[in-house]
Amino acid sequence: MSETDRPLADAWFRKAKGDFLNARNNLAADLAPLDTVCFYCQQMAEKYLKGFLAWHAQPFGRMHDLEALVSL
Repeated sequence: MSETDRPLADAWFRKAKGDFLNARNNLAADLAPLDTVCFYCQQMAEKYLKGFLAWHAQPFGRMHDLEALVSL
């Protein structure tokens, strides 16, 4: 991996961890907003995939489609 890919991947992984914490904290609420939990889980998956792709120097452009990201 080139040196420029690692910082980008790490940034995506940090953002994904924040989404995980948001999902977990919302899920722990007495009246958990499940739509919000699902949103953060989707966001977390997207950011981990983008981090993985960045780690492997694979360009992915601006997209939010999990299936398309997985196919890359």
